[in-house]
Amino acid sequence: MKNGIGTWIIVPCFNEGRRLNLDAFRKYLRSHEDTGFCFVDDGSQDNTWARLEPMRSGFPRQTTALHLNRNSGKAEAVRSGINFTLKRTATARYVGFWDADLATPLDEIDSFRHILRENDSFAVASGSRIRRMGASIERSVLRDLEGRVFAALASLVLGLGFRETQCGAKLFERSLAERIFQDPFISSWGFDVEIFARVLRLYGRERTKKLICEVPLRSWREIPGSKMDLAGKLRSLTDLVLIFHRYRMLPPIVTKSSPIRGTAMRSWR
Repeated sequence: MKNGIGTWIIVPCFNEGRRLNLDAFRKYLRSHEDTGFCFVDDGSQDNTWARLEPMRSGFPRQTTALHLNRNSGKAEAVRSGINFTLKRTATARYVGFWDADLATPLDEIDSFRHILRENDSFAVASGSRIRRMGASIERSVLRDLEGRVFAALASLVLGLGFRETQCGAKLFERSLAERIFQDPFISSWGFDVEIFARVLRLYGRERTKKLICEVPLRSWREIPGSKMDLAGKLRSLTDLVLIFHRYRMLPPIVTKSSPIRGTAMRSWR
């Protein structure tokens, strides 16, 4: 993989051939030479992989792609993409993931990166679709209510006060990403919560509160064709139970050194 790229964004894709807005990716790459995208085709059955070829050939320095032979789910697609990327570049300081439908505009990457660069205490920038004056958050009332309820349940599971956990736009310091994406996730729809559970297990509650920054998005719009159906919503609730039992039962990780300066590792209990 090419060096000189400071930020890599993983874009998980499953049957996104019709929805991929490649022009938006091209426009962003032309004005951000220090950013790259790794597209992960998660066993798509349409023309997703073929549609990615012009990106790979048109931006060989800033674009790479990974093809998974079978559909493994978003969690594994993101994990595979992050590990694939970090093993092939030594220059990336930040790595994250972004939903392929671009419900969160790509220019929000700049805000996330600025927050991590200007605040040494933060290691995670996580998008938050908070309705507020001055922001354009186009989300149905029902989806907004469902998101609030899920965030409240996730907060109870984690013992942390989240306004939002499920937004598909997140950016991490490399040193943290190398640890939390090392092993497969036990959850599928709820893997965002499991990410935070892993941070919590590594660094303890008080330190985790200082590592994670919820970033209120300036713009977000609901894209037709969402894959979150009723079964997915029920599975996400089941995932919360799995996460609670798995990470509460595991012993805290204690090491002599930490990838983040000044961090002591404690149990989240």
